[in-house]
Amino acid sequence: MFQMEMNPDKQLINELQIKLADCERWLKAKTDEKQKRVYIITAGEYSDYRILGVVDDNKELADHFADKWGGTANEWHVNSQNDVLKGKTRYQVIMAYDGTLLRVWESPSPDLKTESQILNWDNKFRLEVFCWATDKKHAVKISNEIRAHKIALGEWDEWVNAGRV
Repeated sequence: MFQMEMNPDKQLINELQIKLADCERWLKAKTDEKQKRVYIITAGEYSDYRILGVVDDNKELADHFADKWGGTANEWHVNSQNDVLKGKTRYQVIMAYDGTLLRVWESPSPDLKTESQILNWDNKFRLEVFCWATDKKHAVKISNEIRAHKIALGEWDEWVNAGRV
């Protein structure tokens, strides 16, 4: 059987790539070991969602309190942005005063914060929200809660009456 010899430069590059991949796996494992962990005990969904407690790096204790309080203990790495955004997409939502959904789509903006503003769209005042959510339905729920909050605090009327829009 005929075997083709690999160019020595290509062989060296191949060996270095394998070693680099091994180093990256080792470094990731060491980083994961060193990252501080906390267990956040939560309960509820959407507007009923709440944090019941935080336990410092002790899963058994976190599970004990979660069972006692009727919640769930979730592991988080301290200062890890990836955990916060895992499984979420940034959405942009446009909503009317009465809660009518006008538009929702994935936003290309990489901004990490949730922000909202009241704007004049089609000669009517609308709420625009940028938020991170698990899906479109979740983004609409977040936006509706922000809308209700702005109305309850009088912010919507304040914006319209002040002519800020």
